Amino acid sequence: MIRLRSLLTEDVKSADFITRLKRWENSVKSGWDSAKKKWFPHTSLEGGTPTIAYGHKLKTDSEYKDGITDEKAAELLVSDIDIAINKIKNVLKISDFDSYPDSVQQALVNAMFRGELKANHDTVKHIRNNHWGKVAAEYLNNNEYKTGDPGVKTRMAWNATQFREYAANIALTPISSKDIKLTPANISKPGSQVMILVNKDVLPIDSIILQMYNSSGRFIKPQHQWFDVKQGILKFNAPAEPGVYILHLNKSASVKLVVK
Repeated sequence: MIRLRSLLTEDVKSADFITRLKRWENSVKSGWDSAKKKWFPHTSLEGGTPTIAYGHKLKTDSEYKDGITDEKAAELLVSDIDIAINKIKNVLKISDFDSYPDSVQQALVNAMFRGELKANHDTVKHIRNNHWGKVAAEYLNNNEYKTGDPGVKTRMAWNATQFREYAANIALTPISSKDIKLTPANISKPGSQVMILVNKDVLPIDSIILQMYNSSGRFIKPQHQWFDVKQGILKFNAPAEPGVYILHLNKSASVKLVVK
């Protein structure tokens, strides 16, 4: 599935995002001398050489010892965003970065600033494989989010929201109702396994989402999703409650399931 977007990444550096990143990187304005109107190096939380202004890591202990203006600090921040984007593309091997909406690009940059993403992480693997339905949950599945500082949790939650919203809005490959059928044929026992057979002529499909509704139109949880569908056999469990249900696949195909 191909999603097109301008190859320019200037929008990732929007004024709103720059303001947000400044706040996240140095909300207490460590190293700011209000009398001199300059930023000075301060101890880096992760150790090593000092940091200055908005999370810019110094190469040596003596770099910028005379301080920098806020204008220079902003320039360094923009430069660091470019460095983060380069790492996302070339170190994490996320080659589709330019095709993502600005919000997702910004979330990835934000995560890179904190060093949260590594090439061998499952989150990154899901992104590379275009399994966006798994990205947000995996990204938050770490102790730093579960037990970390409230500010860090808020920052990570913002990233996860961008990932989650993108997953929900990705254009799904349309499927025709004539290309699917249930086995057993449209009737199942409560909680028993149901299989949806997808016509091999429409495969492969990157992602298939199943949404189930009862006869009153109420959505029945959970939503099911399959990735890299090549064989065309989708398995799930029927609802525990008897009734008539309508199954929607990729919001374009539908089939009735009777549970009794």
